[in-house]
Amino acid sequence: MLVSVENMIFNGIDLSQRFKSEKGYFIVNDVRGRGITSDDIQLLKMPGMPGAFVSEESIPERILEVDISLKGETFEDLRKKIEELSSILHSGISPIIFADEIDREYYGKLGKVEDRNEKSCLYQATLYFTCPDPYKYGAEKTADTLNGMATIINNGTVETPPIFTLNVIKPTTYIDVVTDDAYMRLGQIPSADNSTFDPVTTILNDPLSSTVGWAPTTFPVDVGVINSDG
Repeated sequence: MLVSVENMIFNGIDLSQRFKSEKGYFIVNDVRGRGITSDDIQLLKMPGMPGAFVSEESIPERILEVDISLKGETFEDLRKKIEELSSILHSGISPIIFADEIDREYYGKLGKVEDRNEKSCLYQATLYFTCPDPYKYGAEKTADTLNGMATIINNGTVETPPIFTLNVIKPTTYIDVVTDDAYMRLGQIPSADNSTFDPVTTILNDPLSSTVGWAPTTFPVDVGVINSDG
């Protein structure tokens, strides 16, 4: 059984385990595109001035090139394995993990495929995954707080916007999420002239277990008919 140090886990599926059999296997032969990200730099030249100004810069999308080998038990088994692998890989933008970088995730979508070889029950190809987001991600960090503060240290190389999940445990008209230099408010603070109210206050809760106190009506019924027999 061949084992690749660069085995790939795609959308939570360990491909080497998925296609492992007595004589069959899936291995990643090589991966390219995980190196240093490049910058797209737009320059603005001014007449009579040496050099140029940087007018705009951005990090382009990342392209992962993955060379794979897929071995079948027979030619018929290989065809079935290729069909299954194709259905797995055509699943939109998905998390991609490599065995030699198990604590990082890329998010990409399968684009071009170049077939390299298909003989002796062996299929080899280069898969091109386009990652619109060029960054790779580590494990998500969480912190719970109740009437207090929570601190999460970002050890990565890029700023990461936080995700807040709020559980409201008592009535309130507003919620503030505050940082050192900004805040975000949901709702509003009531003025001194206005009193707060519950918009879903129960006015009537009658299980209709008895008709005592009820009287005939001439108003139409929304659905059905009036039954005077009770």
